[in-house]
Amino acid sequence: MSSPAFKDRRRTRRHPVHQIGMILAQPGGTALYCLVVDRSDGGVRIRTTSDFEAPNEFVMRVGNADSRYSVVWRKGPVVGAKLV
Repeated sequence: MSSPAFKDRRRTRRHPVHQIGMILAQPGGTALYCLVVDRSDGGVRIRTTSDFEAPNEFVMRVGNADSRYSVVWRKGPVVGAKLV
């Protein structure tokens, strides 16, 4: 009996979003844009530009809503972050 090559360990399903978000690294600082690829009940997957590394903790604005996130994993310009 073989095991699957990839085991999905997410607690909740991801839902495609494909919206522009703004990362607010520090209050009063410059907002940096990112693409919110998808989201789940507990977090997001975002893509940043290659010349910007998202900080370990950040506030992201999508539409009129601000939420605080903490980075869980990074793979180049793609970042997975959990809702804090």
